[in-house]
Amino acid sequence: MVTGIDRGPVTVKPMEFDPDEVYLGFAGGLCFYVREADIDRLLAALEQAREVLKRNVSHQIDQGVK
Repeated sequence: MVTGIDRGPVTVKPMEFDPDEVYLGFAGGLCFYVREADIDRLLAALEQAREVLKRNVSHQIDQGVK
């Protein structure tokens, strides 16, 4: 599933029932309930995803696709 979350508002707010959790809501319906350790893992995964995308684009350019 590809989710376009590059447009629209992002909502970040603490959870009333659990002070150790935060709600992240993105336009398009994607949301996360995360704790601090989750944020570290998400950051690492997003950094890896960006590197993969950069390599893919670079490979496509090398192949004359873009």
